Formats: sequence, C-alpha cells, structure tokens
Amino acid sequence: MSLRVAAAGRLFFALVATLSGCAPVSPLLRLEHACNKGVATSCYDLGWSLRSGHQRRPDLARAAGLFSRACVARVPQACEHLADMYSKGSGLPADPSRAQALYEQACDLGAAGACNNLGLMIAEGHGVGPDEVRATTLFERACSGGAATGCMNLGSQYAHARGVAKDEARAMSLFAQACDGGEAGGCDDAGVLVLEGRGAPADAARAAGYFERACAGEHPRGCYNLSVVLGRGLGVQRDDARARVIEEQACGLGHRGACAAAGGRALGFGGGKKEPARAVAPLRKACDADDGKSCHNLGWLLSTGAGVPRDSAAAAGYFERACKADVQDACDSLGHLYAEGTGVARDEPRALALYRGACARGNLNACNDVAVAIEEGHGVTADAPEAARIYLDLCDRGFQLGCSNLGELALKGRGTPRDLTRAITLFDKACEAGEGFACRNLAGCYSRGEGVPQDAARARSLQRRACEVGLEEACTPAP
Repeated sequence: MSLRVAAAGRLFFALVATLSGCAPVSPLLRLEHACNKGVATSCYDLGWSLRSGHQRRPDLARAAGLFSRACVARVPQACEHLADMYSKGSGLPADPSRAQALYEQACDLGAAGACNNLGLMIAEGHGVGPDEVRATTLFERACSGGAATGCMNLGSQYAHARGVAKDEARAMSLFAQACDGGEAGGCDDAGVLVLEGRGAPADAARAAGYFERACAGEHPRGCYNLSVVLGRGLGVQRDDARARVIEEQACGLGHRGACAAAGGRALGFGGGKKEPARAVAPLRKACDADDGKSCHNLGWLLSTGAGVPRDSAAAAGYFERACKADVQDACDSLGHLYAEGTGVARDEPRALALYRGACARGNLNACNDVAVAIEEGHGVTADAPEAARIYLDLCDRGFQLGCSNLGELALKGRGTPRDLTRAITLFDKACEAGEGFACRNLAGCYSRGEGVPQDAARARSLQRRACEVGLEEACTPAP
C-alpha cells in the first residue's frame, strides 16, 4: 500500500507541474544563468554550443561575445576558440594578428592545441614573418601538453630540418607518438618513413600497419598509401580488389592523386580492365583539384565518346584547363578541336597557335601538327618546303610520323624533290618502328608498284601491320 501512495504522489506532482506551466530548464538556459552569475566556464560552454549549433542554430556573433567574456576570465579554451574565429574570419572579421595574440594567451594558459595552432601560423607567416625556430618551440610545447597534432608537426620539423637540425629518428618517434595519440596524419607520416627506411629500419609490413591506422582515421593520403601497398603487395598480400576500394575511398576523402589513379585505372592504364564510365567521376574530382593530366584524360574521354556520351564542348573546356596547367598534349588536342570546329567555333589560326605553343615546349605531336597546317595552308599561307624541313627535323629526332609525312612529300615531290627511293626508305623505317600511317603508305606503294615491284601479297601484309599497330582505318579492307 505504501508503494502505491508514493507512486500516486509522484503522479500528482507531475500533473501540478504541467498544469502550472512549469517545464524542465534547458541545458542552454542553465548555462546562460550560470554565465550571467559569473561562472566563466559556463560562458565558454554556452559559446561552444552556439558556435557548433549544438541544440540550436549557430549564432557566431553571440558565441564570439561569450568566448571573449570567458577568455578575459582566463578560460584557455575560450581564448583558443576566439582565436580560431579571428583566424578563419568565422563570425568575426579575419584578423591574423589578433588571432595570434589570443592563441598565445591560450597557449600560456595551458591549451596545448592553441600552442600548435600558433606554431602553424608562425611557421606559415600568417600575421607575422615566418619563424621556423619559434614554431618548433611551440610544437614542442603542444606535444608535451598532450596535443597529438603538435607531435606530428614537431616530427615534420625534424624530418624536413625546419627550425631544427634534421633528425629522422626523432621524427619517426614523434610521428609514432602522434599516431598512438589518435592523429591519423601521424600514422601516415610514420608509415612513409618506415616504408622508406628513414629514421627506422625499412619494414613494409609495419608501414602497411601504419597506413591501415591512418586510413581508419579517414586520412586521405593514408588511404591512398594503403591502396598503393595493397596493389603492389608491399608488406601485405597483394589484393587488387581491396586496393581499388581503398583508392576510391581516398578519392572520396579528397586525395587528388587517388582520384587521378582511380580514373586512370578505369581507363585501362597499367593493364587494368577498361571501364570508361567509371572513370568520369574520379577524373572530374582530380581535375577540379587542379590535376592537369586528369583534366586532359577527361577531355580525351569526352571528345572520343569511348564508352561515355560524346561531349565535344565539355571536352574543349577540360582541354583548356589542362593546357593552362601546362599539359602540352591537351594544348595539342584543343588545337585539333579548333581546327575541326568541334565543340568550339572553327578557328584555324587559334589551332596553329596552340600547336606552336605546345611544340615550343617539346611536344613532338604538336610540332607535326604545325607542319601539317603549314603544308596544307590551315591558318597560315601554305609552305610545303617549310613543312618538309619540320618533318625532316622530327624524323631525325626519332618521331616516326614525321618520317612518314616526309616520305609522302618525297613521293609526291611536294616541298622536296620527288624521290621514290627516299620515300620507300622513310616508309619502311617508320613502319618497322610501328607507325601505322607509314605501313599503310608503304602498302599503297606495293599495291601500285610505285618505287617497288608490284606485290599484292606484300601490300596486304603491310595493311594488316598498319591495323595491328593501331591505325583503325587500315583495319577495313579497301572496296
């Protein structure tokens, strides 16, 4: 009976509370009351909630005011958060000098993370000139104070001789300490050193273990490095399937190299299975992260429509981006689109300018395209002798298409004296080296008996050779 009375009493209290309009006090309201009564840590806690959006929408301006009150009362974390807001211009005008002063105050009050952040600002010259020696001291304080990221950054100072004498053994020890403290970047750095035998005996299996831990902490480069050791069987059993999954994970985490590798793998680079449709997304991510080669590869994929819908206009955009990133193959490819008016308005002078620019930077395909344009008068007055000179230079440099094109001029007597023997010699040399156009041209000579005895069987053999080395138009028998 007494138990029943107690239960009824509790029910009666609840009903009275509800009927009288009382409600449980929210945690934020309790913090606000405490802050207003001078409890500085409550001001910090309330500021953190308002900055992070915990329990309500973020209110950065109010959070900054609360952090300021708590910082004045010497709450180190409040000074650190306020410094972070000034550093990032988050809710406050960006002010590197103010951020540094607040990080220093927080560091002196014992906030190890603030020591680390101040070290980064000073190392990178944000607010003041770079000072690697002082940055190293701050990273030391951060690491000693228990900030794993500080240990990682201190290790980097020792690994790269920044503000301190190079000491890879010390760096390895610090990276391992950071890793054990939960800093995934430290695990990755430790893996790199031990894989290369720097600061510790080379041990691929141990390195793979570090990369596993880094990737488990969603560190982009750690996942990429794990995919590499899995794909090559370094310290672990080779596992191409898992390597690909981890590579895609690294790409998803934003690692540019992983996205480029995943895209290249899907294009069949390195002998993998060609899955062009699967290449588009990682190549686009790598391109958006300023990987010029990925921009070029994506442009090529879209311009050819090899396994994906053709989109010449988009291809031109990607070639343009790659060309600006100094990928000369892309400049040459963009030139082809302008020459053909594919995806862009036809502009032969623009095409020739792109060819010339790429040629000047050592792209022999582009030099050949310059010669073709000059020979045929595309974007410039036709000048066969000048084209012949360029073809000869390319041939002398081992560019076999140049030899084949020079052979065509010698066969026709354009820009150079007609010389069938020279033409046959040039075609034969280039065909032997795997140049499909040369094999096809030589096949034509044998078919017609031009410069060589007529030989239909030899002509058919050379035509097959042209097809085998990749000249698709030679794969279809002539009508």
